[in-house]
Amino acid sequence: MTGAGLATLLQLVVNGTNLGGSLAKIPSLWQSFILTQKQAAENDCLQVYHRELDIRADQ
Repeated sequence: MTGAGLATLLQLVVNGTNLGGSLAKIPSLWQSFILTQKQAAENDCLQVYHRELDIRADQ
């Protein structure tokens, strides 16, 4: 998570607590974070897999 993302999350929590706002957005933010992490992990795994296939094809 970047500094800007952390600042946005903190602002959401503070505003939701102090201003009587809704904290309902927090679960959706968490789900978005998890989805992003899963996609990044999948892409990293695919890159390693393709590199391994290329190495084995060259042998």
